[in-house]
This record gives sequence, structure tokens and C-alpha cells, in this order.
Amino acid sequence: MRLSTLALRATLFFIGAFGEITQSPCTPHNNHETCLLYWITNTGVDMDLDNPNDFEAWAHATIYSPSCLAWGATTNGLESNVKVYAWGLDSTNPLILNPATWPDVGYNTPQFEYKGQVWDYEDCQCQVGNLELETHICKCPFRCEPVPIIGQDLKPP
Repeated sequence: MRLSTLALRATLFFIGAFGEITQSPCTPHNNHETCLLYWITNTGVDMDLDNPNDFEAWAHATIYSPSCLAWGATTNGLESNVKVYAWGLDSTNPLILNPATWPDVGYNTPQFEYKGQVWDYEDCQCQVGNLELETHICKCPFRCEPVPIIGQDLKPP
């Protein structure tokens, strides 16, 4: 089998196996001042009680633009007061992320502040993400003020 055929098959396998991971969880928004905070966590996992030290809790957060471009992210979403810088937002006033625990939810959810306004679980759409990985996701729209980027006009045509 030729090397190019093998490379093509490997690429197609990778896309098929991991396509769900790389798909954007965002839908472009009609309001060009609405961004999305996408939160994914494994904090609702039932730990192995025989060896709880094997469990490592995590949460990741990604900020998407109104047109669904990934503008910024953090992998330490379980820390407090994490500054999440996003290239389409004002870098002098970054989004501040904190994990929050809500009664009867069963997993950590995002709470974040941007430009003096606070959003939390009640402002998000949260659900089971992947049953096999035991993850939960929250999609949290928030009012954002995109800043012009050199070479790009962020205003609608």
C-alpha cells in the first residue's frame, strides 16, 4: 500500500475518532455582542472509592466570539479568580472565572465576571457531555464588547 494511501486512511480515522472533540460547540449568534463561555468538567464523576487518589478533577473553559471563533481558553477552570484572556476582547479587563457548586447539581459549574457583570449556573444551559467520560458541559452566553483586531472588522456587514 502506498504511503499516501496510508496517510489518508490515518487522517480519516483520526477525524472519525476525534471529530466530536474538535467540532465547535458554538452556533453563530445573531446578536454581535453575545459571546459564549463553553465549560466542560469531570467533577460529577463517581470516584473509585477503593483508590480515590487516581481521580483527578478538571474543568476547561473556552470563550467563543459571536461568530463562533475560539478567542481564548483556560485549562485550570477549577482554580479561583482565573483570568481568561481572549484575543477579541479587551485585554485590560479579562473575563474572571471561578468554579461554583450549586445544591442538587452534582458537579462544578462556571461562575464568571466580565465588565462588572456576573453570570452563573442559572444563566447557562448545562447537561451531560459524554456518558463514557462522565463529563458535563455548560454553554453560557454573555454580553461582550468585541474590540477591533488589526486587519479584521468585527461589525456585521
